[in-house]
Amino acid sequence: MFIRTSLVTATLLVYCGAAFAITIIPPPPVLPAGTSIGTQGACAGDAKRLCNDVPFGQGRRIACLERHEAQLTSACKPRLKFLRALVDAAKAQMAQNEAIEKAKAEAAKKSSAAQDNPAQPAGK
Repeated sequence: MFIRTSLVTATLLVYCGAAFAITIIPPPPVLPAGTSIGTQGACAGDAKRLCNDVPFGQGRRIACLERHEAQLTSACKPRLKFLRALVDAAKAQMAQNEAIEKAKAEAAKKSSAAQDNPAQPAGK
């Protein structure tokens, strides 16, 4: 009985902890009206001029633009900060999701193991 109670308590703590963890990630910044994400918009020309050979994805173009910050147009600089915040928020969310899935898998494994090996009653 103690093992089952402990297992239920541990499972609840994992799920409650996972739910709490989701709430501590700050939301991504709000996109100003009339703008779009990616290489469109204020940084399109700079991206083509400075980072055309850099493949899309995983923030590589944003990192390239950051390396060339001194050469960016004045319209692209604030846009670049916004894009960096979006990428950072997305990476944080993905890491959080992976941690939650790992915790769920561990809890399920422990639950399965506890069901396979029930505790022997005392005195027998």
